[in-house]
Amino acid sequence: MIKLTRKDVISMFKLLRVDVFLVLFNISSVIVHLSLNQLVEDKICLNELKLNQSICLNIENVDESREADKNYVLTRAAYYKNYQSLMITLPGIFLNLFVGCWLDSYPEHTKFILAVPTLGIFMDALLTIINCLQFKADYRFILIAAFFRGMGGDISIIYVGVYAYVTRKTLAEFRAVRFAVLEFFSAISFPISIYLGGLTLTSKPWIAGQPRNYIGVYILSGAFSLLAAVWALVLLNDSGEAVKQEEDEQNGVGKESYKTSKLEAKTPSKPGKCLCSFIHAFSKIFKYENLKAMMHTCFKKRENGLRCRIWHTIAIAFFILSGYLSEVAIGFPFAQKVYHWNAKYYSKISPLFMLLTSISSSVVTPILVSKFAITDTKLSIIGCISLISSAAIRGFWLSSTGYIVSHSVGVLSGLQLISMRSFLARMIKSDEIGQIYSLLAAIEAFSPLLCNIFFTTVFNATISFNPGIAYLISSASMIYPLVVDIWLDWTKSSWY
Repeated sequence: MIKLTRKDVISMFKLLRVDVFLVLFNISSVIVHLSLNQLVEDKICLNELKLNQSICLNIENVDESREADKNYVLTRAAYYKNYQSLMITLPGIFLNLFVGCWLDSYPEHTKFILAVPTLGIFMDALLTIINCLQFKADYRFILIAAFFRGMGGDISIIYVGVYAYVTRKTLAEFRAVRFAVLEFFSAISFPISIYLGGLTLTSKPWIAGQPRNYIGVYILSGAFSLLAAVWALVLLNDSGEAVKQEEDEQNGVGKESYKTSKLEAKTPSKPGKCLCSFIHAFSKIFKYENLKAMMHTCFKKRENGLRCRIWHTIAIAFFILSGYLSEVAIGFPFAQKVYHWNAKYYSKISPLFMLLTSISSSVVTPILVSKFAITDTKLSIIGCISLISSAAIRGFWLSSTGYIVSHSVGVLSGLQLISMRSFLARMIKSDEIGQIYSLLAAIEAFSPLLCNIFFTTVFNATISFNPGIAYLISSASMIYPLVVDIWLDWTKSSWY
């Protein structure tokens, strides 16, 4: 049974600085999801269809005579999300191809890399506020704001930096618990964001003449993004330090301790020197050698079939994220169509179940690992089964009761991503962390892109006769991750 010393506990609490940063960034990013969806729907309804405002602001509850208009608004808004995903995701994927190797060479500059996407969120908020003030402007102009957000790297760059930071500073035997803590902070930020975004959106507009309080939501998004940037630059100043790999003379097995690595790059003490050092290092990001080194690391042959296991692990991350993101892609329009929920009700009930899932996964993980010695591969199997069941119930049971039951069954779905990152960290060396996580983030970045396109297309095609098909497809796609998890657990004696 794993026992944490007082020194270990203090060290882990110090690591929570990056968790708080992730919460701030997620709030700045996610708080606008509902508002953006509603803004696009309202612009289509009011500006394109020229319908009455009383109809457009209550589109989910229109009578049968307006059902065609309702479907048109929902499908057009869903198509917009596809283009927005392209604008945000593609630049991040390109950046990930170079950032990983660079982070392994300059880990002390992680805080600057984390600050850049927050500035992209700020520009997105600012430009969308301008579009809201010019409400008659075409909703497609909002894509300009998405472009600036994408150029910052968005969430894919954030996760490369955060996971590399946590992996470097956490002992291998504690990583499942550490990733559970990180996942908890990340997960609770989503219900907080959705609730706060919905509450602000449905409040009295802060600027007169606006149908809803979109501008209030984007002001909060910009404020949280700036706070996240300051937090990263001021408090995440120890990213160059890492746990040290020592050799146990008695058994020859590598043993880690919370001592600073001899290979760490020291962070300059003076802010000016630190910034100059970063500017010099930043000029070396977009070098072909970085891309070449990352590809070599990811494709090189490894002992005990680890190359195959690493790639299967990265692949299941793609499928699992697609399962999660099906809710992001079609969750609100699905609730509007099937349950007849409006933004205010959805923003209240959805965060409750998100919070339940995040708490359940984060509380269960330490208990199963420390008390019952459950391995992270078995945790992954439990999480995968939970996610499969939840999506299947949502697709078959098209009522509000089915929504509640599906979320209740899926409370342990978060175990999959927690454990996947834990056993992936066991497969790689300390000087490969940034490169492997960079590739993982690049591939994971395709998840929201392809997920939005695929699930919105399926949802739009089946909205009139069976909108639950998208969730059924999501459930079926989880069979592959389940099979891989079982295989990894069955063969763990050769690599674990």
